[in-house]
Amino acid sequence: MAAAWVLAFMLASAAAPRHVLVPILTYHTSSEEDPGEYAELYVRPSVFREQMLWLLVNGYSFCVFDDFPRLRHIEKPVLVTFDDGYPENFTDIFPIIQELGIKITIFIFNGTPLPAEWIRGMANSGLVFFESHGETHADMTTMGRSALFDEMARSVSWIHEVTGRAPVALSYPYGMHNAAVRRNARAHFRYGAGTAASRHNTASDPFSIRRHAVTRTMEMDEFTALMG
Repeated sequence: MAAAWVLAFMLASAAAPRHVLVPILTYHTSSEEDPGEYAELYVRPSVFREQMLWLLVNGYSFCVFDDFPRLRHIEKPVLVTFDDGYPENFTDIFPIIQELGIKITIFIFNGTPLPAEWIRGMANSGLVFFESHGETHADMTTMGRSALFDEMARSVSWIHEVTGRAPVALSYPYGMHNAAVRRNARAHFRYGAGTAASRHNTASDPFSIRRHAVTRTMEMDEFTALMG
């Protein structure tokens, strides 16, 4: 029996692709009403729900960064991420996540406007995974080695304190990163995410992860086109 299981595993592993192209979607916050300034960051909750339903109906598997080592074995993986940690992530988005039973990632920094008790509530649901957006949300490419180390280390410590889980991924503030930033990130995380507008190839550098921005004015046909 054991030999048969090993053989089946080897055959399955041999049949699996060596790498996959994974859509990783980036949101920020939400509002049904026109928010005025920075409106493109405010997806309508009703539209977000429609997008998530489309993913579910079309067989996508909602993943987080803890799933990255096995993405090539997952049917139609997708990652849904939010940057910064706005209060609307709790008031507007979290109820949709609970209703649909899907997983998302929120990248937060130590000064996030999202209250700590809300962060804990979402983390305890098992549906929301909090990752790092740095300690101060500053452009890391302007920092020296010591400042970079502290920026990342303090973020890891704070997120672990608030959620009880150490983050494994970093979203570079403003999408800005260079060799020095990526080198420092490797000391604290397993993954680093930017903002390049294409699907991420799992065979590429895990500290140059690509993500698609989803904006308020994006039409549904544009959204489905992102999924490739």
